[in-house]
Amino acid sequence: TIIHKLCKAKGKCQHIAELKNTDHEVVSVLDIHCSRESTMLMSASYTNIPLATANASLRGLRIESMALEVDKLIHNDSEFTLPRGADLLTDCGRARAPRAAKVDWLRDGKRIEVKHAKMSWSECRKVWQACFHNIKFECFDELWLAIYSPKGIHFFLHNHKLGVTSTGKRQNVDGRAIQLFGPRGVQTPLYALDAICAKLVAAGCHAIATVLWEGPDGTAEENLASDMVRHVTAARLHGDVALPSLETRL
Repeated sequence: TIIHKLCKAKGKCQHIAELKNTDHEVVSVLDIHCSRESTMLMSASYTNIPLATANASLRGLRIESMALEVDKLIHNDSEFTLPRGADLLTDCGRARAPRAAKVDWLRDGKRIEVKHAKMSWSECRKVWQACFHNIKFECFDELWLAIYSPKGIHFFLHNHKLGVTSTGKRQNVDGRAIQLFGPRGVQTPLYALDAICAKLVAAGCHAIATVLWEGPDGTAEENLASDMVRHVTAARLHGDVALPSLETRL
């Protein structure tokens, strides 16, 4: 078991205590957490939304797969390849796992990176926000921002300027961050989403596509397991002719 590995195998850890989820201390902490404004707003907004119960890593992989399919639909005459060579090496020259490559894919040699953020309520700022992390602009040519929201997933081509912030002393290691905020004091997530999307468009960040959820029924696991038809509305990418509405199986 995990405890055996930690305490009696190579881990040599000390088992300090064990708490059941019915213990008074645990129940008290959970009650405080569940009564917080941010917890209640997030829970109400993402109930029965696909991928809502997935962790950030799994959600990121699913969104990356969707983004690649969208890119293939838009650029159906282009050549797509997976990262290789220098894109699979760390700054120290060590090999990376394919999922940890510097970029997500290449289109006609152009390096594409997708970063996703789940819209969340900031209790201290009183705003809905979308925060993207670990962004290293020198590693890619195009940065796609994917905003995961109760309405769907919204893909934008970032301009390398809007919302970019420093991460302090660890910037060389962790990269930069991008922070996008809705109107202060507005608790309706879809209204805040529209405001964030409007900011992106006004700053010259092209709307690439929107993947809308088919409906509120079904859990994230059920939706991931089924062969669902997602409706993808593609917008202009580089000022070219707008594409028609598309459908793809994701």
